[in-house]
Amino acid sequence: MEIAEENKVDNHTIWMENAGFLYDRLFVHKLKWPSLTFQWLPFKDETLHETTYRCLYASHSSGSAQAEHIYLAEVAFPKLRNLNEDPNDVPASRIKTVYRFTH
Repeated sequence: MEIAEENKVDNHTIWMENAGFLYDRLFVHKLKWPSLTFQWLPFKDETLHETTYRCLYASHSSGSAQAEHIYLAEVAFPKLRNLNEDPNDVPASRIKTVYRFTH
């Protein structure tokens, strides 16, 4: 591995270790290519155990003949029951792709 690549990995690891201090929540969803577009939509659905939001994100290809897409997704965050709750005991957030638009 090149030195520049090692630095990227090290920087990312340091960021992930400290993300809990920087943000109230961090939701990680792996994509094939980084998305250059992301937008939260004005949708919110609350139930007793979770809150669901909708968002749009776009695919990004390597520039080949692959079609690019815009995805409509729902992101569900569990409600925290108690501020003193063990973070390892909280159910995981989840993302579900609802629709894929080709553009």
